[in-house]
Amino acid sequence: MLLMSEILLLKNIIQLFSFDLVLFFYNLKPTSAEYLKRPIKPYLHQIDLFSRLQLVRPIRVLIADEIGLGKTIEAASILRYLEVREEIRKVLILTPKILVNQWIDELRRAGVSYFDIEEIKRANIGNFARGNLKACYFVVSIDFAKRQEYREVINKVEWDAVVVDEAHNVGYNTQRWHLVRELVCGEKGRKRHLLFLSATPHRGNILDYLYRLYFIDPSLPEGKIKSKELDRRDFYILTHNSILYRRTKELVNEVEGKKIFTNCNFYALAVQPTEDEMEFSHLLVNFLQDKVSSIYDEEGPSPEALLAALVRKRASSSPDAALKTFTHILQGLSERIREKEAALKKAVLFEEETKSILGIDYGEMEDIEEDLDEVVEKVVKSCANVLSKSDERLIKTLIELANRIKLDDSKLSAVTKIVDSFLGEGQKVIIFTEYRDTLEYLKLRFEKLAEKYGQGFFETISGKDKDRFQDVREKFEGENCNLLIATDVVSEGLNLQVANILINYEAPWSPIKLEQRMGRVWRLGQKEDVNIYTTFMGTNTDVDIMQNLYAKIMAMKDALSEVKPLLGEKVQIAYRATATASEDFWKTRGVEFTEVEVEGKKEKVNEFKLILASLKGTLSRYVESLICLLSKINRELLTKSIYPYVRAEDIKRNLLKRISAVSTEKYDYYSRKLCEITCKKLGVERYKQEICGTGNLQKIWELIKSELKKVEGKLETKIFFSSAIKPSNIYHLFLVEVKQNKTPVFEEPILYDK
Repeated sequence: MLLMSEILLLKNIIQLFSFDLVLFFYNLKPTSAEYLKRPIKPYLHQIDLFSRLQLVRPIRVLIADEIGLGKTIEAASILRYLEVREEIRKVLILTPKILVNQWIDELRRAGVSYFDIEEIKRANIGNFARGNLKACYFVVSIDFAKRQEYREVINKVEWDAVVVDEAHNVGYNTQRWHLVRELVCGEKGRKRHLLFLSATPHRGNILDYLYRLYFIDPSLPEGKIKSKELDRRDFYILTHNSILYRRTKELVNEVEGKKIFTNCNFYALAVQPTEDEMEFSHLLVNFLQDKVSSIYDEEGPSPEALLAALVRKRASSSPDAALKTFTHILQGLSERIREKEAALKKAVLFEEETKSILGIDYGEMEDIEEDLDEVVEKVVKSCANVLSKSDERLIKTLIELANRIKLDDSKLSAVTKIVDSFLGEGQKVIIFTEYRDTLEYLKLRFEKLAEKYGQGFFETISGKDKDRFQDVREKFEGENCNLLIATDVVSEGLNLQVANILINYEAPWSPIKLEQRMGRVWRLGQKEDVNIYTTFMGTNTDVDIMQNLYAKIMAMKDALSEVKPLLGEKVQIAYRATATASEDFWKTRGVEFTEVEVEGKKEKVNEFKLILASLKGTLSRYVESLICLLSKINRELLTKSIYPYVRAEDIKRNLLKRISAVSTEKYDYYSRKLCEITCKKLGVERYKQEICGTGNLQKIWELIKSELKKVEGKLETKIFFSSAIKPSNIYHLFLVEVKQNKTPVFEEPILYDK
């Protein structure tokens, strides 16, 4: 039996170890049982970052890790460290609307209580004006917070820390930019802790990127930021691993010494169309080409161009999406406004929605509540009046063809076969579609497989299901549900690494959107190689898009033989790319869309421009110009060393200094042993002792601390004997404390033998 002094000593040591670099993660006790099912497991790159920021005050950094490396958990653990040390009381988290619930979820998983988290919204913004703030963490849509009437209220709060997620969306001189500037650059703001999170912080706009660095360090000369004078290699090198941290999947694998991140295979498949599908495509494309043949937008999208782009996207999604779009066009024609100018004015009313539908990044949408279908309906109806009677007759012909295609849909048959094949192997599959209309269309088809796979074998989730995100994820993670059909509303909002097969039912025009979808499954925790399938129709226009937009920009090779056994003669053409890191997919090494110069003229690149180029027959030239530009930007990134080059050896060297190891295996082993000893000596019930043998370190440390907490009494001395070290020595236990401006920022228990 242990002497009481030894039990108290053990309790004291455990308390001191709470801030150990690794054990701190294990002591992030989730606030409910549902989060204990998904314990936080720290990876070495996360421990390395945590160690480098422990002694920094204030902590102001841009965490630019590649998608899927756990930036949210890194940020949450840093905030929790500051919170338990009583260094912060009020935290503001600015995030795209779509990520609000994910942030709340991850904070609770990191041990923040339900009552200490509050979402800022219209219903409770008045509490801020009255100073009635009881929580510690306040999560808000950045597009809600940026509005002038709310911005002023939020700015009055004495925030201790500010987090800006998806920080690349804070573009220079926008409302978001002004909001963040006010929060972090003023006299009070520059003393606040600041965490910027972005997998793509530099998107080709030098001023945007330099200002992100300025926000982190407002002592930089703003004049040199504005003039881009600091756009130099010697300056960027100073930011590496000081205010900018960036790690990749390949680096994580190298540091861990094993394949934490699996490979990802991307397949682009063109499916052989039926005669009806060929005729539908031919009539539709000719019709749309006629509408845009004389258009070159300088000021903005005309009603004709906007209508053509939307119809092109919807018609390539599914027959049902096409039918609903054509129906709304006919409704718009029946409510015809004769003046073209009136139509344009009406279209302008939906300018923000248009940017969302045809923009480059789904995360830029403001206050997402539903899917895009309703927004498309409004815009289509407002633009329909530019069409003629002959156009009306053609649309009715297209409606007849779409109804016939529903009876024999080649793409749907091919996707069903792919899904059926993987479900038969016991794998989990996700189908992404941009539109809820298409989701409902797919739902009807897969309901027919219920007899084979059982009721509840698949789930659907879209904007209208936003309150069901947690329930759907838990069901999908279970044994019976193996297929999830989702819209882009969850492309940044759910982590779904339980699945390793992802199908893009229609091809995203934006590689960024494609990468966001891939990031849902190709991330920490994924055990299998990931396979991504993107489907096209084998029509001339779809093949043109596939060969120009995908094959040229992505690092693909011909791989027809690899998918032939799956779909047989239905596969007309296929490409494949394999990567070990996200940037490996792109021939431009991950540089994002920005601007492109076509015929001496610079213009923003977005889905609208790409679709218009496709309809005008200039997509090949457009993409070639884009590749040249992106290659140039990529060369700049490399020659100027904008992103840090991090070696696995540097991380390992730091870890050896801080935790004397380059692995957490001993932490895991001794945590289990300590649990067993504690339970045995304190006579803990057998069912609790069983926890010690599990791999859930958070449960193990919760048990150790909760049992020792019951031990009462005060330790009289910090001098003790230990046979585990040297039997003949007496060791003294000290608490070493590091202070900055008289404030303790770091503590470490030390054994000393003299």
